[in-house]
Amino acid sequence: MALANCDLCQRMFDAWGGQRRCQPCLEAQERDWKVVREYVKSHPGTNILVVADATEVPERRIREFIMAGLLEPSQMTGAHYPCRKCQGPIATGEYCPTCLGRLGRDIASSLDTVKQKKDDEAFKQRTNGFANQYRSKHR
Repeated sequence: MALANCDLCQRMFDAWGGQRRCQPCLEAQERDWKVVREYVKSHPGTNILVVADATEVPERRIREFIMAGLLEPSQMTGAHYPCRKCQGPIATGEYCPTCLGRLGRDIASSLDTVKQKKDDEAFKQRTNGFANQYRSKHR
């Protein structure tokens, strides 16, 4: 049994499977999601602030639903949220296309550096082995 504090209410609960929220908060979150989903279906293109006001679900929670992929930002206006790196507005994922490209290039560059270091180390080991063999034969 793994005990944890709920991210929302801070109550202690049994966090089986890595859960971060207690059962009552999960149920409340699901109710909020259903209310928002139904409102957005019947009022497409409504501003996120109007949706929050009409459903009495906090804007922050609606943005969490969007970030989790539970709601489409295209269903509402003003539903964009900030990129984790540059803070620019995005509608899906965690990073904007520009930052995602940079991260990809940085990862590729890091992998190339690691591979080069590995190759250099293997070369050193081979050449040291040859040098040691030569020294031992010619002493």
